[in-house]
Amino acid sequence: MKGSFLFIMNQPEFRQAVEVEVCRSEGQQCRTDSDAPSSGSTSCRQEYAVHRLYAFNSEGRQIYDSFSLPSACLC
Repeated sequence: MKGSFLFIMNQPEFRQAVEVEVCRSEGQQCRTDSDAPSSGSTSCRQEYAVHRLYAFNSEGRQIYDSFSLPSACLC
């Protein structure tokens, strides 16, 4: 979240699972646009969730940090 590159730690004896959902058509009209109060007024947008995960920094030290990952595609 701070703009630096980190390596998320995942090893056979230590797994961290996060569910990710990415918009395929961000900015485009929603599939359900015909149900909207005024047709042609909807658009898909990517939502993000913050996850706390163990990672390695550039010096190889293990840290616990926040990651903003895609979590939903909303209209």
